[in-house]
Amino acid sequence: MLKRIGDYYLNMPVQEVYDLREWDPEEYRLFEASGGIRLFRDERIFQGHGFFFANVLWKVFIGSTKDTIYRIAVQSIFADVKDADRTFASVAEFLHAVMGEADGKEREAERFWNGPEGNVILEKVCWGQNHFVQLCLTSSIIGAQARKTAETIFNLHGKGRESFTA
Repeated sequence: MLKRIGDYYLNMPVQEVYDLREWDPEEYRLFEASGGIRLFRDERIFQGHGFFFANVLWKVFIGSTKDTIYRIAVQSIFADVKDADRTFASVAEFLHAVMGEADGKEREAERFWNGPEGNVILEKVCWGQNHFVQLCLTSSIIGAQARKTAETIFNLHGKGRESFTA
């Protein structure tokens, strides 16, 4: 499984990264207003330094919980859908070479790889006149934390453990 992008790797302690900038309150507000959700109370989102890959400049976003990187997301925005298509195809080919066939039924603009260490998702999204290619690596370390959060929610709503399945 792919666990590293540029200088960042999954499960890396945030304090080991020298160039992260945490989002300011306005960036968090815009993220949540557009439907974004922070999964954990202590979740922090950072922007990292951009890098070139597949002849494209990528923006880097880092998600952390318990001061550990659990998600690395990179994104590139295109005005021309053909450029987005070429980039998506190039990155999908690279990921196939590194990780093998994608899991599950592939959709035209999405690929998904799942493993014991986490998952990798590549997608192309068109929104208005912009075309986004996004690659997201998520660590499995959040699984136990997510189960605990879900159990707490179920218990708060009067349901016991027997109603929770992971």
